[in-house]
Amino acid sequence: MLPKLLTAPIWLIQTRRAAHWQRDPSAGTLPLGEVMRYAGSVLLADGLTAVRTQGDNLIIAAALGTTALGTYFFAFNAGIGILSSLVGAFGSVIFPMFCGAPAGAPRVAVLRRVAVGGAIVFVPLIALQALGAPWYMPIVFGAHWAFAAPYIAVMCLAGVPLIITQITTSWLRAEGRVSTDAMFSAITCVLALGGLSIGVQSGRIGLAIAGLVCGQTIAAVWFALRVLIPALDLRRKAAALLVVIDHG
Repeated sequence: MLPKLLTAPIWLIQTRRAAHWQRDPSAGTLPLGEVMRYAGSVLLADGLTAVRTQGDNLIIAAALGTTALGTYFFAFNAGIGILSSLVGAFGSVIFPMFCGAPAGAPRVAVLRRVAVGGAIVFVPLIALQALGAPWYMPIVFGAHWAFAAPYIAVMCLAGVPLIITQITTSWLRAEGRVSTDAMFSAITCVLALGGLSIGVQSGRIGLAIAGLVCGQTIAAVWFALRVLIPALDLRRKAAALLVVIDHG
């Protein structure tokens, strides 16, 4: 945490200096309260994400001990560590794409391309990693870690709700609905850690990981049903398609 806090001002200064910027008085200003409300909701959402991504370690250590925590931490990093970085980079790209498109049909068209592109890229990658875990685990990490292959395979499945959540979060923030984003982050945090807490009651790491993934998946599906599907208007499009088929 400390290195991130120390490097954040350096990153901000260097990013600011990398692009020439000059104040344009004709652009006007935004009320400070509006800026603070937006920034506060984003900070709350990201803070809850941090709680979710760090709280699982505390739950595993408290319930199953430090040895189990080592196995869980290994499975987490091998299963979704790299993928989460890729999804984060994907979010850094799609957010300005959403913001750069005018609100309404043009932005929805971007959302549609992003959703299809994300599915095409990430779903096969997640499936390949999950199905291939029993084969590449002993080769990459050594035979002594082969027992963790089922844990890694299940953890890989968390990539699907992760990409759904990333797209939804970027969309909500581009639409200015940051309070909704913060609410969904809270729901995701509760369901993910709640599922993990239920799973650890069995005393088995595999069920604990399954509980975590199930909680994240339920939250992501809720995200999709409440935000993405209405935004894409998929129900109306499906109804129109059925009408065309019937008349055809």
